[in-house]
Amino acid sequence: MVRLATFAPLLLLMVMPCASAQEQVTAEELLTMMNEQREAVMHYREGRTDEALAIVEPRSPSLNDVIARRVVAWVQGPKPQLRDPQGKAVQPWSPTLVVSLAAIQMELALRTYVRRDTIQAYRTQVKTARMLIEFAADRGRAPAHFLERWTLAIGTTAHADGQL
Repeated sequence: MVRLATFAPLLLLMVMPCASAQEQVTAEELLTMMNEQREAVMHYREGRTDEALAIVEPRSPSLNDVIARRVVAWVQGPKPQLRDPQGKAVQPWSPTLVVSLAAIQMELALRTYVRRDTIQAYRTQVKTARMLIEFAADRGRAPAHFLERWTLAIGTTAHADGQL
């Protein structure tokens, strides 16, 4: 007998609301965005940071947070063969790829800081990265001192700008 708890993460994947009314997207669009986020991760892992950020950065920090939470739900739950509106299957994710997605979020946070965007955008990106890295750490996949290194990178940038 299949228990409902087995499918809870997948249900979250389909019904978790978006962060704001302006960002109403369908479940199918989110599946497409999950595939695009995975493409960005692969670029990032190959050292093509600008290409990775070009995929992720146009979306708002709150929408990137929703996509990241859906990725985590996907990794946690059963893997039915879902397809996006173009018929492409959702690409596989792993805790190791989640670490790379966390790094992309921190890259975005750093860029947000340097551009002097809103503090809320910066906080959302850091919060998303923290959630992702904690998820990976719970599975033994987070590199040592990941958040500390990024905090140091952003902190030294702030220091160099005379903000500290």
